Amino acid sequence: MADEGVKRSASHASVLVPNGLFLPGAEKPVNCCSRARRFLSGNLLVLLTVGGVLGGVVLGLIVRPLPLTEAQVIAFGFPGEVLLRLLKMIIIPLVVCSLVAGAAS
Repeated sequence: MADEGVKRSASHASVLVPNGLFLPGAEKPVNCCSRARRFLSGNLLVLLTVGGVLGGVVLGLIVRPLPLTEAQVIAFGFPGEVLLRLLKMIIIPLVVCSLVAGAAS
């Protein structure tokens, strides 16, 4: 059997090496963990954003019925204020630069 150690698929051939290493250019076998790791690394920002939104909704639903003092409300709203101010710091210069570039052309 000349093809022992070679597994052929529709488009690629995988070369299986006895010590567990892969030859350069050989296709790595795809298992469930490597596919999941590749999916998570490719979509990490989206997953963290959705997780943050869901976490914020859950936290808001939990905190809403609680009787909070004015100082607690201010402390709880501080991260949101910081986020909005950071967004303004990014957006305003972009708008001004776009207006200047549009007026110059």
